[in-house]
Amino acid sequence: MAVRSRLLILFLIAIVPLQAEAKIFLRWGTRARVGRTMETLGGKQVYEAEISLNEGRGDLRIYAFDRSALEVGRDLEKAFETSGLTGRRASMAFATVRLRGVVLRIVVLDLADGDQTLVFAIEQSASEFKRSASPPENGSVGGIPPYPGSRALFKADDENTGMAFVVSEVQASAENVREFYLSRLVADGWDEAVSPVTKNTPAGIRPGSSPSLGLYLKPGKVCCVLAEENGFPKVTRITIVHKTQLVK
Repeated sequence: MAVRSRLLILFLIAIVPLQAEAKIFLRWGTRARVGRTMETLGGKQVYEAEISLNEGRGDLRIYAFDRSALEVGRDLEKAFETSGLTGRRASMAFATVRLRGVVLRIVVLDLADGDQTLVFAIEQSASEFKRSASPPENGSVGGIPPYPGSRALFKADDENTGMAFVVSEVQASAENVREFYLSRLVADGWDEAVSPVTKNTPAGIRPGSSPSLGLYLKPGKVCCVLAEENGFPKVTRITIVHKTQLVK
């Protein structure tokens, strides 16, 4: 199996509950439409839970697609009459859609260089969306520190499954961000499962490495760090996903 093809599997290990504890919700109205649309476009739901997003609450569903992020993004733009999910050569794209009292945040994540895509669909009522409009003050998740000088955009937590993620931006190169987290996490006792490419990576990407994604393991914990320049010189978007196995 190719290294890039393994990334989706490794990432799913991080986000899918280590114990099957995610809450499953009844679907109706607009929320049913979102699920049907994702499935019609070829998505397979791999995760579902109620989460806190900044100061508001919402429902998170994650879908896996066996198609490129560009193709999936184009289809989602047409289905939800929105924009922002295509047009840039990047591993991640965002859009916000309003649907009859429900606000849908869509995050499209390319993990397999054109072969596999994850879509995060976060649904909130209009009132909960308003509550979560202000960015979080703290960009740390699971004890993983924010990159110095970064600005957190949004942060989500699922207390029932021990999964959390945060998206931030910083005026720095993606390579510097990757090197910071690689050095920091290894020093804190994390083992590298997938190594990101940094300025210190030898010529010829070493086996088991990924240009943007770093995946790290500890007993009972998984951490994914995705750092990629956001279409502007040395402006990097950072996504950190942290999963802790809960002991009941």
